[in-house]
Amino acid sequence: MSESEKSWVHKLFFNAYFEDALAKYRAQTGLGESYAILYALNEYWFQIGVMSKEGYEYNRKRYGTPLTENLKKQLKAQEEAQKKAELQQQKLIDVHKRPDYFSMTDDQLLDAYLHAQRTNDTSAVQLIQYVAKQRGYKFTSDGRVLSLKESVSAENP
Repeated sequence: MSESEKSWVHKLFFNAYFEDALAKYRAQTGLGESYAILYALNEYWFQIGVMSKEGYEYNRKRYGTPLTENLKKQLKAQEEAQKKAELQQQKLIDVHKRPDYFSMTDDQLLDAYLHAQRTNDTSAVQLIQYVAKQRGYKFTSDGRVLSLKESVSAENP
């Protein structure tokens, strides 16, 4: 069904006087273009008695909300959605926070390393290896930890 076949679709062609009046009315009311036209028709038709009180109140409520109020509602909804998304993201970040490997003792670091290997957490393994290397530990090619004494004795037979 095309727009021309729909009984509720009406095209309006405004001359310059109507355009000027519409612009002024929109400025006074803060309504969008279509809402301003429908609101003005609603007011006039109720005033001359061809619109029922029920229809008038319904249309007044529906078409009488200024764009700024609609915009404020939309912005508030967007802000709430943004805050919700940020909270959700923060929860995800909190779940994935890594321990501070630099502040661990050597024994704690070794336990964390073995746990990371058992659970196949490759990023944790790499982070722990980095920290251990900073402390002077060395690793074999298969990932076993060598202490400084073992690495020195293994290098100098």
